[in-house]
Amino acid sequence: MRQIASDYYETLLKARSFSADDLIKRDIIWSKIHNRVSVQMIDCLLQPLNSQEVLKAAKALAKDVCPGLDGLGVQWYIQYWDLIGVGLTKAYQKILHSENMPQDWNNLYDP
Repeated sequence: MRQIASDYYETLLKARSFSADDLIKRDIIWSKIHNRVSVQMIDCLLQPLNSQEVLKAAKALAKDVCPGLDGLGVQWYIQYWDLIGVGLTKAYQKILHSENMPQDWNNLYDP
């Protein structure tokens, strides 16, 4: 079974050459596909995460849930946003830039 799977993926992923006709067909297909993400959208997506976006995301969550082990509900974060918003936003920015999150942030409560 292992050899069958190995052979399948080797064949599937093996580089192959394309004829000039294949390349022309590819170009015709790609010419029919239009970008759905505009330059303005890309510019917006590349902007640093800001406090208003984090607050907006918090407000979109269900109000009767606790997002972490601290037992604090979403409503608490919203209510005290003026005190914690800057620090929380910086923490999220750090996660986005380092591409890793503190391990215990992803733990589920398991008594």
